[in-house]
Amino acid sequence: MTSTSPPTAAISLFVSTGYITAQPSQIGTHICDAAARFETAELDPDEPTWINYAGGDTLHSVAITGAAVYVQGHHRWLNNPQGNDFAGPGAVSRRGIGAIHPTTGLALPWNPPKPAAQGGQDFLATPAGLWVPLDSQQFNNEDHAGIAFVPLP
Repeated sequence: MTSTSPPTAAISLFVSTGYITAQPSQIGTHICDAAARFETAELDPDEPTWINYAGGDTLHSVAITGAAVYVQGHHRWLNNPQGNDFAGPGAVSRRGIGAIHPTTGLALPWNPPKPAAQGGQDFLATPAGLWVPLDSQQFNNEDHAGIAFVPLP
């Protein structure tokens, strides 16, 4: 899924499902169970600017704001290129939702508690904040009726 939120630069972001690559030589070029940034000014990029792997777990949706790339799915980790259904070296726990630095591609500290059942399927980024459709009734230790609003930093 590509981002449909307000653009912050000439970039595109994608998230994917599939099966994480088992070949170390493919890390950084193959996008499975990951979020990836591409520069849209480059017409035929050889590889993404960055990839953030979820350790073999699906990412369903992505939205970008000026401060972060938000991802949602049924993942348990981010920063996990060497994990495959486990937390590899450098992995950070991010259950069902997470934020990634738009330039570095590394997970940000934002980590609201959210059940990671099937995983959220969409986002809506607005100038005021991020609307988060949920596949559960809990977000950030609060009851929500299937949707939450997060003010932007």
